[in-house]
Amino acid sequence: MNSDYTISRKREYERRFGPYNDDDFRSPEDCPEDRRELVAEIKVSAASVPLSDHLLDYAHGEYPMPLTEQLEPLFHKIIEWDRFLPRHNQAALLP
Repeated sequence: MNSDYTISRKREYERRFGPYNDDDFRSPEDCPEDRRELVAEIKVSAASVPLSDHLLDYAHGEYPMPLTEQLEPLFHKIIEWDRFLPRHNQAALLP
């Protein structure tokens, strides 16, 4: 399951660097520096989709079966790649 954003970032990667394979970059250290920001966007957005779908149920007072084993790796992936995300609009968010 991918968001439109994830798909657009993968297309951008393929346009710039060739075919994208998620298994090529298991960690930021495995990823060439010139690709890290774009790969971080792909990894974080792809992990966020199933995570947000699951958490949305909680926001509506519905508590599905615990999925810790499935959700924990998604959290770890987001945390691992977060520092490489572009922060171009960060100044606009600060008070």
